[in-house]
Amino acid sequence: MSQRRWLWSLAFRNLRRNLRRNIMMGLAIAAAYGGILLFAGYVVWVEKYLRTNTVYLNQSGHITIARKDGLERQLAKPQGALLSLEEQKKILEVLRANPRVAHIGLGLRSFVLAVQGCQNRGVMAIGRDQAIDQMILKNSETQRWISELLHPEIQTAVLDLKARAPTRLALIPTPSLMKHLKGEGQSPCDGPAAEAGTLQIIARTYEGYTAVLDGQIAGEQSTGLALLDERSLFLSTQDLQKLLETDKVGSISVYAHQLLDVPFLYWELHQAFASSQPALDVLPFIAESVGLYYVGSIGFLGAVAGFFVLLVTAIVALTLLSLYTITLAERSLEIGVFLAMGFPNHTVARIFEIEALLLTIVSLLLGFITAYGASLAIIAQNIRFGPPGIAGMTRFTIAWEPWVTLCIGVLFLMASALSVRIIARIKLKQSALSLLQSSTTL
Repeated sequence: MSQRRWLWSLAFRNLRRNLRRNIMMGLAIAAAYGGILLFAGYVVWVEKYLRTNTVYLNQSGHITIARKDGLERQLAKPQGALLSLEEQKKILEVLRANPRVAHIGLGLRSFVLAVQGCQNRGVMAIGRDQAIDQMILKNSETQRWISELLHPEIQTAVLDLKARAPTRLALIPTPSLMKHLKGEGQSPCDGPAAEAGTLQIIARTYEGYTAVLDGQIAGEQSTGLALLDERSLFLSTQDLQKLLETDKVGSISVYAHQLLDVPFLYWELHQAFASSQPALDVLPFIAESVGLYYVGSIGFLGAVAGFFVLLVTAIVALTLLSLYTITLAERSLEIGVFLAMGFPNHTVARIFEIEALLLTIVSLLLGFITAYGASLAIIAQNIRFGPPGIAGMTRFTIAWEPWVTLCIGVLFLMASALSVRIIARIKLKQSALSLLQSSTTL
């Protein structure tokens, strides 16, 4: 029998010999690992929800292209902040030549006044690319993470309206906006009655004129974010251009085939437009000017999750350090016999390291199975809650990301290995005679 095989066989027998203590130790590791996996799974779900919301539902794309500081200025000072038709053509030529680009959308935003009867509210009109809207309904990520925010019937209503009345605005207000315009919770007014299912939109064109158009409500669509939901109104980019009497757009959203393509696509587009005139911003969805709520929320949750992972790992390491100290103290006779027989220190230490490795791996597997089963049970309960910053209620979900599970498991393995190595080295500094003598006094 080879030395390696003998060491593994001996380590396995030692684990069986101290079964009760090893079971308790293993359950402690499994409970800690399972608990931290459930918390990490919640953070992963929040990240996927917010990313999908930012990239797809609000049509920011994986990468946004706009004039220099154009995203900030298109609402307050649109002159010089928008992309002309000629500039759009040049940008689109570069994008269509890049094989990493899957979809391209045109976006525009403006402040308008929404009026229904005697109720009105200043809102941000968000122009959406209709082709991107159709893509979103079929996208696997949106179907999985924000399916409750998708309303295929709205797109059908928009298409039907455009087929019947091509010049009429198809408007999609948020539920919060409609609640205000309907006057819910407010005193009734004596103004003119509003035609059912219509909104009047008042805006100032980029030439300085006042534009007033009637629109048909095609449905209600939430932004998914409480920060935007109360003062947002969706319509197609083409309808918003018609209202503002322009062919310009505020931004071009770029969608990659896969999330892993985004860093490479960003670098390629950044290089392609580095010397363009006018100067352009090439912004990933993790830029604050694009995904402010995503960046802030994930930054906070990531810091909290990292702190808890390190804290739990440190507690596990200290617990293992204490348990290994007791275990090796009780096995002084065994260690002394090995040393007296001529085994080198590193071989003896290897036995205990293998024991710790086997015990930790089994514990991690048990913790993963328990956490995964618990997550399925939680999801099956269909728990509804309103997390901070999210518009309305959503379903509590635990999401699994293999690399997160693996990284946390590796941390636990490192903590276990480090603990047993420290105790073994301290113990092996003693001579075989002192170990044999100390074992007789226990």
